[in-house]
Amino acid sequence: MFRPGSRAWRSAAGAGLLAFSPRTGASARRREHRGRRGDHRCRRERMALSTRVAQKQIRRKAPRGFLRRLLKRQKPHLRLEKSGDLLVHLNCLLFVHRLAEESRINACENKCGVIKNEHVLAAAKVILKKSRG
Repeated sequence: MFRPGSRAWRSAAGAGLLAFSPRTGASARRREHRGRRGDHRCRRERMALSTRVAQKQIRRKAPRGFLRRLLKRQKPHLRLEKSGDLLVHLNCLLFVHRLAEESRINACENKCGVIKNEHVLAAAKVILKKSRG
């Protein structure tokens, strides 16, 4: 009928007129296997469940090397467990969040649409008093 590899053979196979696929070899098997397997994701998308939050991938992780280096420089005698730097980072993030909320409230009380330096300083005094142990 058609000579394998000819233009007519390829067009007939592409249209689904032939009973077998024109692709042969390992690459064709990989493509077919990928199709049967379902979604083919790259290594970054197949991350562990600990880095996923509610089916949404976290864009940026904590800068752990920087945090460890900073803690070692400031407090070399301090002994932290493996995830201690993450707890310090979380504490810093929560503090900044509280500071932003309090400074926004101060700006709204002054009927100002922009958070200014004095709003942040007033909020810092209040939050540092609250967070003192």
